[in-house]
Order: sequence, then C-alpha cells, then structure tokens
Amino acid sequence: MISVLTAAAAPPLVLLSISDLRCRRIPNLYVAALGIIALARVALALDPVGAAYDLGAATVVFAVLLVAWARKMLGAGDVKVIVAAVLLVGHDALLHFLFLTAILGGALALLVLADSWIEKYYAFTLRIAYPAGAPTGGMSGQRPSVPYGVAIAAACLLTLIAPQLG
Repeated sequence: MISVLTAAAAPPLVLLSISDLRCRRIPNLYVAALGIIALARVALALDPVGAAYDLGAATVVFAVLLVAWARKMLGAGDVKVIVAAVLLVGHDALLHFLFLTAILGGALALLVLADSWIEKYYAFTLRIAYPAGAPTGGMSGQRPSVPYGVAIAAACLLTLIAPQLG
C-alpha cells in the first residue's frame, strides 16, 4: 500500500514534471509544496538525530548543486527540486535517490539527443528535445534541452515507493 507521504508528494512531483517537460520551467509553487511535505516528514519522524542528518545531507547536496547551477550545468528549479527531494526521501535513501536520478537523467538525455537527431534528419520529432511552442532545433538553430525535473521527480517517486514493494 502506498504511504501517505508518497500520496502527498505525487501530485507536486507529477505537476512539476509536466511543467518542466512543456516549458522547461519548474514553478516555485510545486517546489514549495514538496518542501512543506518534506519538512513535515522530517518533523513528524520525531527523530532529532535523523532530522539533523537529513538537514545536513540536504545542505551538502545544495552546496554541490549550487556550483553546478553557477556553471549553468543545472537550472535553479532543478536544484530546488533535488534539495526538497533529498529532504523528502531522507538521508537513508540519499544515495539510492541520487543514483536513480543520474540513471534516469542519462536515459532522458539520450532520448532528447535521439529526438533531436531524428528531427534534424527526418523532420519528425516527439517534442521532447524542445519546449512546447518553441520552433524545433533544425528550423531555428535552438539547442535541445533536457527536462531534468522529470528524471528528478521519477527518481523521487521510485525511491519513496521502493521500500513499500518489499
């Protein structure tokens, strides 16, 4: 059975995925909702040591991702979602979450590259490589981009669901 935490986190994760896929923007409202759910999880656990580890892990992840954002390797929305997701999954599942995020993000990047290549050579696109409403890359010279929020959200949901599967 799906936990209350997973059920509460699913809507903002799905909505931010849709937004990132369509517009390459992650609204702060969805990140704030996810952050509130995550902080509630930390507070309701009634484990001060675990809470300290969770906050410490989120702080370290934020510091590392801040460098990636400064070098334009990640968007600010992606950084915020990852930090909220780290608080949501907790320090115990941190490596599992980050590994899944990397694997799913890599797969998504390959899909974006394939979509861009197919569009360039065959004038057909799945519209994954470019935001909705934007002209495609072959026509406008626009570079394809990876909606990494989709991979982050999927990894977060899978990390939350995995312990419940046995």
